[in-house]
Amino acid sequence: MKIQDLLRIKQIKLELIKVKNHDNNRWNNRADVLVKKGARQSTMVDIIPETNDWLTCNLSWKNYVVKMRIRSFIKRIQNTQLGAEWKASGTYKSLKREEDSKELFHWQLFWSHLKELSGVKCNSIARGKRLAFWLKVLCDELPLLQELDRRRPEIYKDIS
Repeated sequence: MKIQDLLRIKQIKLELIKVKNHDNNRWNNRADVLVKKGARQSTMVDIIPETNDWLTCNLSWKNYVVKMRIRSFIKRIQNTQLGAEWKASGTYKSLKREEDSKELFHWQLFWSHLKELSGVKCNSIARGKRLAFWLKVLCDELPLLQELDRRRPEIYKDIS
């Protein structure tokens, strides 16, 4: 159904008024040109009002039902893919310090390398924690019980 048909069926009177405050704005002028060009074309976008209702569906991936928002799920998959690609490249290995050093990584080198990757921005504490987690996962340095016991035996002596 074309917009003109929808206006006729619903008996809607449409009056287009140019807003004077937007005169001499180059982006508004550009939008006006595009609208006029599109209005002259013979093929118009069909609007089907019946399809504008919210659709609900169950998301499943590899036979698992995903119980989270679709956007969050896709973002998590993309983040996992980025981490897997980074691990496969092996570039993080050059960032590790020697065994006798107190710090595990050359952090300045790590952050400068990380900033070069496209799509990775560390502009909040939450993202920084997530990136640090990825780094630990990639380098097999997650603090498992054995590692925690090695670092702070006085705290974990009853557990191990």
